[in-house]
Amino acid sequence: MTSNNLGIKDILVAVDASPASLGALAIVAELAGILDANLAGLFIEDEDLLSAASLPFSTESRIHSASESPLERANIEQQMRLLSATAERALKAEAERWKVRWHFKHIRGNVLAELIGAAEKMDMISIGASGWGASLNLSLGRCAKTIVQKSGNGPFLLYPTAVKLGENIVAVISDLKNAERILAPAADYAIKNNYPLTVVFTKYHQSIESNNQRLTDILQGYRLPHEIFIVDQNIIENILQLIQRHPAKLVFIEINNPIFDELNACKLVEKFKAPAFLL
Repeated sequence: MTSNNLGIKDILVAVDASPASLGALAIVAELAGILDANLAGLFIEDEDLLSAASLPFSTESRIHSASESPLERANIEQQMRLLSATAERALKAEAERWKVRWHFKHIRGNVLAELIGAAEKMDMISIGASGWGASLNLSLGRCAKTIVQKSGNGPFLLYPTAVKLGENIVAVISDLKNAERILAPAADYAIKNNYPLTVVFTKYHQSIESNNQRLTDILQGYRLPHEIFIVDQNIIENILQLIQRHPAKLVFIEINNPIFDELNACKLVEKFKAPAFLL
């Protein structure tokens, strides 16, 4: 199986000009290059925030000080246009760097409703896992959990607020039926960048011996440096320890991995401190 068999042709890139959002553009653009996919950037002016700014006595609390200032609609609109322009320039730069097709759209509306509507027309969505605390409250992360729940089949690229990128590609697999679907793009990404591949097989009521041999056989076909780790207890804790020892550039994981029964995807990605491709 190859990455092109995943059927991902159009990737929705939800941006809010936060540091995490802009930082993830390089990852999603490179993925788009590997998948031969198009990037569709989307910046949404928060209609609820603009409505609030029209109310009397509205104030804006600043992040780096205890001061407050009047929340004026015209100022908010200007700041949103500036943020949108910043996001568009960043997307353009990364798309051109990785030679992928792209376009950018700036709209106004309810952030969650617009994201859900846009995601329905795409094959994949890239979005922040959590909020970033902007004074403009433009966080897309507050919507990520709802979008993952409503579009449960994915795939998604989720990125954390605090990113500590390493130089390992980590693939987390719980079922060998999904192994090649996860390993194909993970191996492509690792080979293209000369990164080692760390494979974590999580045991959930399965036979370790036969599955470990099958996994070894699959990986031999990719011909790249790799390590296999079997995790059969304290699974989340042990995966996080593995990622700490093998800092991840990107984590590939099944969207239906039982690990998400223990901790939802958005919270887990924050603990990874690295972007995660759920598919």
